[in-house]
Amino acid sequence: MGKPESLKSCIEYNIQYRKRSKRTFQYSINSYNTKRNRKEYSDAAAQQRAAYLADKFHNPSGLRFYLKVAWNLTDQYIDWLVAYAFRKKDPSRYFVAVAARKLLENN
Repeated sequence: MGKPESLKSCIEYNIQYRKRSKRTFQYSINSYNTKRNRKEYSDAAAQQRAAYLADKFHNPSGLRFYLKVAWNLTDQYIDWLVAYAFRKKDPSRYFVAVAARKLLENN
C-alpha cells in the first residue's frame, strides 16, 4: 500500500478498476428477471399501469404501447425505467426505446 512505482502502473490500475466497475453495474441491471408472470396479473391491473404511464409521459396516444409494456414487463423494472428515463433529456423517447428493446429481448 505504498506509492505506485510509476505513472504507467497507476494508469493501468485505474483502467482495470474502471472496466471492472462498468461490468458490475451492467450485470446488476440485467441480472434480475424482467419478464412478467402473466398468470398472476389481471387485465385491470395492466390497464391501470398503462394509464399511469400515459399520464406520466403526457402521451395518451401511446396507450396501446404502454399496455403492452405493462403486460410484459415487471412492475419493478417499469418503475426503475421510469425513474431513469426522467434523468434524460427526452424521457418519453428514452422510455419507449429501452422498453421496446427489452420487449424484444424477452421474447
